[in-house]
Amino acid sequence: MSLYYFKIAFRNIIKNPGYAMVNITGLAIGMACSLLLLLWVYHELNYDRFREHVNDIYRVVQEVHFTDHTTKWAITQGPLGAALKEDFPEVVNFTRFTGKGFLLTYEAHSFDEDVILADGSLFEVFSLPLSKGDPAKALSEPNSMVLSEAMAKKYFGRTDPIGKTITAGHQYQFVVTGVLKKIPRNSVFHGMDFFIPFIFGRQLNFSVDRWNSSSFHTLIQLQRGTSAPKFAKKIAFYLKTKPTIEKNSLLQLQPLTRIHLDSHYEFDVAHNVNINTLIFTLCATSNS
Repeated sequence: MSLYYFKIAFRNIIKNPGYAMVNITGLAIGMACSLLLLLWVYHELNYDRFREHVNDIYRVVQEVHFTDHTTKWAITQGPLGAALKEDFPEVVNFTRFTGKGFLLTYEAHSFDEDVILADGSLFEVFSLPLSKGDPAKALSEPNSMVLSEAMAKKYFGRTDPIGKTITAGHQYQFVVTGVLKKIPRNSVFHGMDFFIPFIFGRQLNFSVDRWNSSSFHTLIQLQRGTSAPKFAKKIAFYLKTKPTIEKNSLLQLQPLTRIHLDSHYEFDVAHNVNINTLIFTLCATSNS
């Protein structure tokens, strides 16, 4: 039976080659577009899922209640991460980060760059491997710097960058202590090429040690098997006892795997895509 239909189709192609070519071309383009859309959806849904502790990592966010409105912030206070780890055994690790623009100079090379101030635990929590240097010590000194492989090549060519000094803003000296392997595109850290210690923010007068400013992204790693909803309720009113400016602020947890798909937070640095866009794409693809 299938051979019969094949013969009929072949005869129709021979009889109406132009019409057949238009239909075949349209079918091929439609299938190619559907495949590309499905690959894009797969890429978006798998953001940061390659992390070792992916199901235990959460961003701490705030629901802030003002007199006339309520909003949600992706940023929190500088001391929060360390305080949560100290006060709650469910928290096994934490990391904080923020960004700062610098003019970076090495010999005759000068470029305006975005630099991330982060705790050294960032590499452990997010399983970020280094091609050079020790991730446990790479940001242990206040003047240390970790840069990506692409930036190592940009500034130093084929020369080993470890131990070399980069000047930031004509006044700060940073010694390269590590080179970060290429970060996959489906990661919230993709495009971040320079890392310096979070505590260097003290020299920049950042509110690193103060509760009176929400300026940083705080992420925590929970003990394996911890119920995130229960722990979220446990810390919801944690800021009530802290000298914060936002007195009516509730802490909440956002899973790492939801950061890319949840774009309704203010002060977010992630390149978000709305989950509704993916759902619409899947529905459109399945109906095509």
